[in-house]
Amino acid sequence: MGSCWVFICQSGNIVGSCWVFICQSGNIVGSCWVFICQSGSIVGSCWVFICQSGSIVGSCWVFICQSGNIVGSCWVFICQSGNIVGSCWVFICQSGSIVGSCWVFICQSGSIVGSCWVFICQSGNIVGSCWVFICQSGSIVCSCWVFICQCGSIVCSCWVFICQSGSIVGSCWVFICQSGSIVGSCWVFICQSGSIVGSCWVFICQSGNIVGSCWVFICQSGSIVGSCWVFICQSGSIVGSCWVFICQSGSIVGSCWVFICQSGSIVGSCWVFICQSGSIVGSCWVFICQSGNIVGSCWVFICQSGSIVGSCWVFICQSGNIVGSCWVFIFLLNNISLKGRSMYIAAALFVY
Repeated sequence: MGSCWVFICQSGNIVGSCWVFICQSGNIVGSCWVFICQSGSIVGSCWVFICQSGSIVGSCWVFICQSGNIVGSCWVFICQSGNIVGSCWVFICQSGSIVGSCWVFICQSGSIVGSCWVFICQSGNIVGSCWVFICQSGSIVCSCWVFICQCGSIVCSCWVFICQSGSIVGSCWVFICQSGSIVGSCWVFICQSGSIVGSCWVFICQSGNIVGSCWVFICQSGSIVGSCWVFICQSGSIVGSCWVFICQSGSIVGSCWVFICQSGSIVGSCWVFICQSGSIVGSCWVFICQSGNIVGSCWVFICQSGSIVGSCWVFICQSGNIVGSCWVFIFLLNNISLKGRSMYIAAALFVY
């Protein structure tokens, strides 16, 4: 079978060294990752995803939801019939024409000029070299990434997302869901009224105060101390320089990113996600959905009770024991011992 991780949902044949995901029967030629949902033929060395019958030409990743023709070396996603010209990634939801070398996403009819990524949900005109996302009619001037949910005119070089009316000052990415004022050079997302101080990205869902140079997301009232990104869904206190997400009350010690869904205590410098009560030892990222004990320096995801030994990433959906340094995903079997990096587990273990 060769050296590979293999996920097989139904019968299939594997040739060479590769990761292979086969949902139905299929044949594989060459060294490649192959995902085949229905019957299909593969030519050359490539990753291929075929949802229905299709033909492939050249060396490419190809995703075809319906019949289509492919020309050149490219990644191609075609939801309906379409023609492709040049070397490009192309996503076409409906009929469209493509000019130049570009990634193009067209939800409705549209024309494209220049070298650019273009997403057009409705009719629109594009000028210059840019990524453009237009949900409604609008005019664009200069070289920029532009996302416009409603009509508006944009001047200068910037990434701009405007959901409603707003004013833009300087060179910046701006997301405004309602009316707001912007000061300085920054990305700004304002869902309701708010004030901005300094050079920062600011997301304010309700009223809040900002101190220092930081990205700040506040869903409810809260205070911020130090230079940090802070997300507070409810009341909480922050100590040190850190990104902090607190869904309920909690205390934080050290310099860390901390996500606490319920009450918990944290020791050491770490990223910690605790869905229920748990204890943490050492420097590690720990995700515990239920009670569990952790030993060593590791990232650990435990859905049910289990013990961990050694330095490893461990994902256990049911109870099990792990030995050695490895990434382990166990969905069914109990009491599994794995040594070394190469391992082969029955396909059923990998079926989500």
